[in-house]
Formats: sequence, structure tokens, C-alpha cells
Amino acid sequence: MTRIYGRYSDDYQSNVAEVALDSATNGIVTVDYTHHEIHGGSSFTCHYSAAVSDTGFSTAVTFKTANTTKWAHFTATVHATDAAVAFIYESVLIEGGTAGQPVAVAIYNRDRNSATTSGFISQHSTPVTGGASGWTEALMADGNVGDNADWAVTTETELERIPLGGGTNPVKTIGGGGRGAQEIILLPNTVYMVLIESANANDNTHSIHLDWYEHTNKR
Repeated sequence: MTRIYGRYSDDYQSNVAEVALDSATNGIVTVDYTHHEIHGGSSFTCHYSAAVSDTGFSTAVTFKTANTTKWAHFTATVHATDAAVAFIYESVLIEGGTAGQPVAVAIYNRDRNSATTSGFISQHSTPVTGGASGWTEALMADGNVGDNADWAVTTETELERIPLGGGTNPVKTIGGGGRGAQEIILLPNTVYMVLIESANANDNTHSIHLDWYEHTNKR
């Protein structure tokens, strides 16, 4: 009988185990790579939502990636209860304002038993590693960002833009829902922003859900 073995770490000499097979089919038992990153304690998630009430009113989450070779493999899911447009911006420089600090957005390790924290850095006046920043329309109104005349950035690269329908199909994914060819591998040491902007004057609730794992290339 032939046995199949696999290596479960970078140690070629000793960290080897027999590959498990399904007892009914003899198929190899596996998990996909993103699931593997959860088991490794390198998969993270965060969420932010806010209510708005007019055309052009926006909600956003910003963060800076770590200045390391451990890159974020990133997707974003966005939702609006009425018509809106969502964006992912890269290389964002946010003007300082006096409307107050952004909301602290907690980042959670998907392995709740892991002590590993994300390398993402919040955009507060005192940045916090392992955190992100949430922006309401009121907080954005004193600075300047994106297409909104009340909020602008010095630099921005628009990576993604997608319309969010009203009641018919309000949930959309930007950056990729099933990762496949659609996840975005983010640049290091770079500020990113995921933003939803209302397309009409109706009351609207914006929700932003971010998922990513942080991984260093083997070669």
C-alpha cells in the first residue's frame, strides 16, 4: 500500500504527516487556502455601518497597511438600503479637520483563540495598529475626500466602483466575494478607503464589511 505524506511547515526534515483520506471515497481531505489562513491565525474581519439622509452623503472605512512584506489579501462587501455607489480608493491622504476623530473600528481575528493582531493601522490622530477608522458624513464634512465636494484627498487611485441598487438588489461585493481572481493584494505602507455614497435623498443605511488574510510570499 502506498502512503502519501505532506509537509505542514517550512521544515523539510521533520514536519511531515500522512495525508488524510475520506473513508467513503478515498478522496484527499483538504481545506481551501483562505480557510487554512483562518486556522493559522492570519485571517481578519471588521465591519462598520452608519445611517445617512441625503444625496452624496457618505460612509467610509480607512486604514493603512503595514510597511512589511506580509501583504493583505483583501475583499470588501458593501450594502445599502437604497441607491448608492461604492468605491475602493488607494493612496489616500486625508486632510485633517476639526469635526472630531473618526470612529474606532475593531478588527477581529477569525480564530478567536489566536493572539495574533492585524497589521492594519487606524487613521486616528494617534494611529492604532490592529485597528481601522470609521467615518460618518458629519465627520467627513470638515475635511475633504473623493468625489464629495465636502471631503477631498490630496492623492487617490480609484480601484473599484460599483452601483448599489435599492430594494431590488442592494447587496454588492467589491474586491471579490468568491476570492478567485477578484481579491485585491494591497500595497504595503498605503492608506486605503472603502466608501459608500448615497445616490438620492432617501434615508439610507450604509454597511461596509471587510475580510482579509495577511500572508508573506514563500518565494
